[in-house]
Amino acid sequence: MRRDAASYFWASDMIILPDLSHLTIRKAIQNALDDGYFEKTCSKIGAVKTVFDYEGWQSYSEVDKISIYE
Repeated sequence: MRRDAASYFWASDMIILPDLSHLTIRKAIQNALDDGYFEKTCSKIGAVKTVFDYEGWQSYSEVDKISIYE
């Protein structure tokens, strides 16, 4: 990552970042999307409705409102 100033390194089901700051994570995800690699780095585990049924969530818009700092 340092040699070519990449914001991330990816392998199957894994993204490696130089640090875990919010800005670094957002930049790496956006770059992976722009590069067309994001879908290769993450396996689909199911829909929000089935994976988070215990929370009562039905769509990503409900998940997106949850703060990780609560």
